[in-house]
Amino acid sequence: MDNPSSYYAHFIRWMEDRLGDSPRIRDKGAIARLKRADSPQQDSLAWDIILRLKIPGRHLHHCLAVAAPMCRRGDPVDGKASLGQALASCYDDKEQGKMRLQRILRCTDGEELRQQLRPLLSFIDSRARHKLCYGRLLDEIIEFDWPHKQERFKLQWTQDFWNLTEEDEENA
Repeated sequence: MDNPSSYYAHFIRWMEDRLGDSPRIRDKGAIARLKRADSPQQDSLAWDIILRLKIPGRHLHHCLAVAAPMCRRGDPVDGKASLGQALASCYDDKEQGKMRLQRILRCTDGEELRQQLRPLLSFIDSRARHKLCYGRLLDEIIEFDWPHKQERFKLQWTQDFWNLTEEDEENA
């Protein structure tokens, strides 16, 4: 994982250690429970995993929203792409992906964002040419309920999707 100062870098590393064809630590039961953890009917099966890793209960659902798709992807190495970059890499013509991006941009709180991310992350993991960084996304989900940060994330995802730099915006 690129950002060791991330809120829960230890959680992302824990999953990386248990994923892949030859995991460093075998724990198929935990990974199986985490794969289903973004389902409201089955999320409680993975609570103990999150809480044993010393993650506070207030961030439980944020971590489950990231753990499930990361475990389903099964790749032991976290990606480097932001949400906007990963979504954009799913399309040859970005106009086709604009609606998916707009659904995320219309989210007004963390709960709504997590609901929108569930199908989007499955889509991204199946089609993206640039692998999503789940560690970064977890930090963004945690901070999404703070309005001043929410707007910053939305702007960054949009810029990354359209591959805009600050220089491009100044010249627009």
